[in-house]
Amino acid sequence: MSTRTARSLGPDLVLAGTVAKRAEILVVGLTSGPDGPEIALSEGIVDEDVLAEILDSLIAVGATGKPEQLTRVPAPSALSVTSVLAVGLGSADKLGSEQIRKSAGAAARSLSGIDTVATTLSILDLGAAAEGFALGAYSFTEFKSSMTAPGPDSQPLARVELLVPSPRTKETKATLARSAAIAEAVATAREFVNTPPATSTPPSSPRARRHWASRPGSPSRFSTRRHSRRVATAESSASARARHASLVSSGSNTRRRSVAPARSRWWVRASPSTPAESPSSLPPVWRT
Repeated sequence: MSTRTARSLGPDLVLAGTVAKRAEILVVGLTSGPDGPEIALSEGIVDEDVLAEILDSLIAVGATGKPEQLTRVPAPSALSVTSVLAVGLGSADKLGSEQIRKSAGAAARSLSGIDTVATTLSILDLGAAAEGFALGAYSFTEFKSSMTAPGPDSQPLARVELLVPSPRTKETKATLARSAAIAEAVATAREFVNTPPATSTPPSSPRARRHWASRPGSPSRFSTRRHSRRVATAESSASARARHASLVSSGSNTRRRSVAPARSRWWVRASPSTPAESPSSLPPVWRT
């Protein structure tokens, strides 16, 4: 038995100015350098003394800041979260949006079973961090059985609080909206790729098609309706042709006349190079 759910295609992405109490884990970026690893741009959101304590703990357990390296340590008592997850960003001199996106995705994949996290990666690049967390938390369990489907402790990350200095500005909201739309489109494409063709027909479409079809004015919604009408028309035409062929072969003139097309006077039209045939020269089935 498959376990189909109405879960969205990715986690909820929200803007925040401080670490909320509902967040369970704080995700920070860690860069590498000649003087050792450093926590990337978290001043103003997290107190400097707290950051220094976190960095000491990370160095003590061997964190280096290598790209996509994950290191988790208990959180200082000054933070409301239970632990801190540091994800490597590589060299600070070569840090770019692509690496932030990859590191955010690596962090999201490691946080299965966690409901809410807060991250300072959004201070470095809000768009890249949002896309990375959204796509990293994507999972496809549409056709898993009750035995193989992830349990409550293995569900994908559900909510990401993106920490930024000014969460209420129009520019910040527009950046998040754009990145969320990109991530949702990529996740939807993944749904179509992962879904077997035999189950992707309109009546039995997966959660991505249900998600898009529920939106007013969605292209998928209307294309699905047109597809249904085309299928119905094709089936009706095929059935009519098969019925007509069976009547012709049965030899019943009455039944043949009853199904003869009435779209034109003569069903068989003459080509420009062939003289038109008179009704008497046509087979009985084509006479009107």
